[in-house]
Amino acid sequence: MKKLLALLLLTPLMSGDEVEYPIELTCEVGANVYHINFDKDSESWIKRISGSMQITPGLRGEKLVIRKFKVTEDEIRVDKQKDGALRGIITSIKINRYTLGFANFISDGQCFKGFKEYTEKQI
Repeated sequence: MKKLLALLLLTPLMSGDEVEYPIELTCEVGANVYHINFDKDSESWIKRISGSMQITPGLRGEKLVIRKFKVTEDEIRVDKQKDGALRGIITSIKINRYTLGFANFISDGQCFKGFKEYTEKQI
């Protein structure tokens, strides 16, 4: 009986939906491509690696710090940063944990695990 009780107590720990950090994503949003790094113990950031968005001058190649993010059962959410760390360009990000779909106030997109490199032009 004691073994069964111990097993039942340990089961949630073993089968929990634990997130492994860092979470490294490449997100294609409209004509833009972003690398996003979520880390619990270190700096989290977003960097635009391709595209041209009129409201994000200077963001290309520049890492902007994400000061606070939340991982829920269904999504990773970055809400508006109070200190302007993201300079108002991406005030809210939602990434679906099941489909890796990306949504912000401008457009929707798709994310992929890892930092994808773009070397070959499509046209």
